[in-house]
Amino acid sequence: MIDKVLLQLMVFAVLLGVTSTALLAQGPGVDIYSVTPLLQEAESGHIVTFSFRVHNLTEQEQEFEEWYDLPDGWHAIVPPGRFVLEPGEELARQVAVQVPRGARAGVYEIMYGVRSERDDAISDSETVDVRVLPVEALELLFVDAPERVMAGKDYEIRARMINRGNVTLSVELSVSEREGFPARVIPQEVERLAPGSSVLVRIEGGTDGDLDRPRTHRVRLTAEALPANDRMRDEMVSETLSIGIDVLPRISELEPMRHTYPVELRTDFLFDDGDTGVQAVLRGSGYLDEEGKRHLDFFLRAPDERDVGVYGRREQFGATYSEPDFTVQAGDRRYELSPLTTTRFARGGGIHYHPEGVGFEAGTFYAQDAWRRRKRRDVGAYAGVTPHEAASLRLNVLRRTVDASGALPSARDSVYSLLGDFELFAGDSLELEYGYSESNRDSGVRDHAYSASYRGALFDDVRYSLRHRHYGPDYYGRSRDSEYSSGTVTFPVYGTLRGNLTCTLWDRNLDRDDERGTAPRSQRYRAGVSWRLADAYRMSLGVEEFRREDRNPDPDPEFDYREQAALAALSRSFGWGSVRLDARRGRMDDRLVDERDRAWSFGSTATYRPHRRLRLSAFGNYGERYDVDPSNRIIRTTRRYGGRVRWDVRNDLHVNADVSRYEYEERRGSARYSAGANYTLPNGHAIRAGVRHSERRGREDRTSGYVGYTVPFDVPLRRKQSVGAVEGRVLVVEDNGRRVRVMRDVILFADGASAVTDRDGRFIFPALEPGMHELKVDVQSVGPGYVPLDEMPIRVEVEGGRTKEVRIEMARSGSMAGRVVLAVNDGQDGDGEPSEGINLQGDGSNNNSNLWNNNNNFHNNNILGDGNNNNNLQGDGRGDGAEGGLSGILVEMRRDGELQRTLTGRRGEFLFERLQPGEWTLKVYDDRLPAYHVIEAPERNVQVEPGERGEVIVKVRLRERAVQIIDEGVIDPEEE
Repeated sequence: MIDKVLLQLMVFAVLLGVTSTALLAQGPGVDIYSVTPLLQEAESGHIVTFSFRVHNLTEQEQEFEEWYDLPDGWHAIVPPGRFVLEPGEELARQVAVQVPRGARAGVYEIMYGVRSERDDAISDSETVDVRVLPVEALELLFVDAPERVMAGKDYEIRARMINRGNVTLSVELSVSEREGFPARVIPQEVERLAPGSSVLVRIEGGTDGDLDRPRTHRVRLTAEALPANDRMRDEMVSETLSIGIDVLPRISELEPMRHTYPVELRTDFLFDDGDTGVQAVLRGSGYLDEEGKRHLDFFLRAPDERDVGVYGRREQFGATYSEPDFTVQAGDRRYELSPLTTTRFARGGGIHYHPEGVGFEAGTFYAQDAWRRRKRRDVGAYAGVTPHEAASLRLNVLRRTVDASGALPSARDSVYSLLGDFELFAGDSLELEYGYSESNRDSGVRDHAYSASYRGALFDDVRYSLRHRHYGPDYYGRSRDSEYSSGTVTFPVYGTLRGNLTCTLWDRNLDRDDERGTAPRSQRYRAGVSWRLADAYRMSLGVEEFRREDRNPDPDPEFDYREQAALAALSRSFGWGSVRLDARRGRMDDRLVDERDRAWSFGSTATYRPHRRLRLSAFGNYGERYDVDPSNRIIRTTRRYGGRVRWDVRNDLHVNADVSRYEYEERRGSARYSAGANYTLPNGHAIRAGVRHSERRGREDRTSGYVGYTVPFDVPLRRKQSVGAVEGRVLVVEDNGRRVRVMRDVILFADGASAVTDRDGRFIFPALEPGMHELKVDVQSVGPGYVPLDEMPIRVEVEGGRTKEVRIEMARSGSMAGRVVLAVNDGQDGDGEPSEGINLQGDGSNNNSNLWNNNNNFHNNNILGDGNNNNNLQGDGRGDGAEGGLSGILVEMRRDGELQRTLTGRRGEFLFERLQPGEWTLKVYDDRLPAYHVIEAPERNVQVEPGERGEVIVKVRLRERAVQIIDEGVIDPEEE
């Protein structure tokens, strides 16, 4: 542990010793960097906000479109928008993201990016990290759930929630599922859960009766707990439990035996203030082989409809083909080598070789501008080795040529870099890169660049993220003449109180070259604390300072700016949503003109989920002064507000709406209103529609929209060879085969796979591995009145690429009832006269002796009589017959390997149900007979008729024994 800490401190000190590092993720023509800490901490269910600075480096006005890349399940409260920047102009953009409830502890990456509407190659992105604080002390245990449920039926899942901590908790429970089936949890809240105690939790849900194929329905139970009001914990308590239930359709879908490739064709009809157009998109993604080794993604969009509103897109195409050892790319896409060499959106192609288990990779690509007048062409190559699972090295080479245009001459650049990626400890990662470039620009120049990124933990609770990049003034790689460094450290202070420190420095025009204009240097420092309050509140306080100055004194500096502010934030996570409030108060000091301003800003974000299908969010930021210099970083003088609605009306209908207004400076601002809907037809086709109205001061309003129709289809490739199919019908045979009808909704199983018969009685198992399989019928789905005629399970041999036909015949089941009785007097009444005999099937009246009455009841008085007025089976010996039942006697029915056994009841009665029609063997065992008794005909053949009940009497008699008198010796009276 000591060695690890010392090494971490050394790396930490080296990185902090570098005064400033490279501009993060700078791409051609636009630059993005984060002005908020690179690492933020949050609890599940809370809201996190980020700010990014976007700088237009081109010499033209650019309209940028934002995009986010969030972890699965995370939601953006502020929707991606569009904004315009003048040449050289900068603007701060804010992103608010909600951490999903129940998110597991760990570090998650958030990516923010922009691309120019005019030129896709003018794009850039930036990443920041969110650490979700760890959770503990609450446990959910699975109790029981149905293994399978028929589509359209309800189900119930039971689980047990246990408090594994040492404080009393207040717990909120919620349930979510992926299929859109209704579900609720009972109880939804437990006010006091004592340490070590538990409570039973029930999930009641339903399924979709129109389900067309079997699927596993996933239900996720989430429990979030808070300490009692008079106690506080360091971390939020949260636990999740995922349960799967197999949902079987009422009508099975006959899937093809051919391997198919999924393709989607979408046609959009566009309109924009009188202009119209049509654009089609053809895309596919899937495996070309059934083994899952050859994968193809392709995308084709045409024609070019950029001029028809915001929904019109540039004509583009692209494809990616991959196998385990190599990948081939072509078309319009992002081509990149490393952070110091290049990353750009262009048109080209490449191949990447990455054999499995070798520890070696290599690749090359060619990319060129497809939309710029001055063409640029890149040829890149790399080779890398992984000598150890915790270390990798990669060499990158880039050759770039730029065509001449007007007064600008052509140019040729060569860039080389060595990139290393190391995992020093569990969870600690270090990335280092050194770059070197040569160019024929300016009669030949050479320069270098370097970068470092380190992220990890110290003592498991001190977290840090450090980044450093330096691009030399004459370095012609991904960027040049800039430097950026940033570091964030979070650490515990006391109890739930945590501290954080952030330092960010960035420079441009490193040599203070007058021909390159100003030499801006910016510095930002931040210190703060945050702590968790009772009832899921979290509060943070901090101070921040920003400095921006022109380091080039000749000509006169163009700016010398200071900004200081105090920050406060309060957030709360509820079972139905989240709320976050931010307030800032500070001073802005323009030292060039000796002007000082004070201002405050207030921001809020909120989410509300009144129903699992409905999600609402709202955001707002209000600045007291927005007519001051828009280059401020801390006091958000811009005014922005809006909201989002996401409503899953049904599983096949989804609607959404967004509203966003943005104002910066006194006469600049924009507004956007949009709405859309998506409806999926029963055949899988989809109808999409959307409309967006945009307003921008100084320009005409713009309304754009589209109506689209999507057709998914599968392209058959070849018959599957790795699996075979079993299909057939389930039929009911009646009247000795003279009448046959189908049986629907019968569930069948084949070694874990399931199928259900459709309205024609047909079923199919489309993907069974070759070999012998056992096919059986679920007797519960058939009902009590029918049984298979053939012995179950049926053994079926499956051949790859072939279909096996099976016919399963069902018949009405029969039954066999009887009694095992003790025959006291065979054929004689109590006085020795012949009796009237025994009627085995009477009419149920008291004047008839029978075994089964019309109600099929053993307990009629004619069966258990008093022995006087009825010919009965259990009399007292004084009537016309006297036989008593024997209990606990083992009786069995067997036929062709099928065996059923039972014990007689207290009156000697037994009953076998669900018997296949035909001949059976009835056997009664003599293990528990009274002494000196035998069974009359202990084994006999009986006939079971379909839909009928047979009856039999088994008599037990006293064994007849001969008495033998043996005369041995003489009685002597004298001896007496």
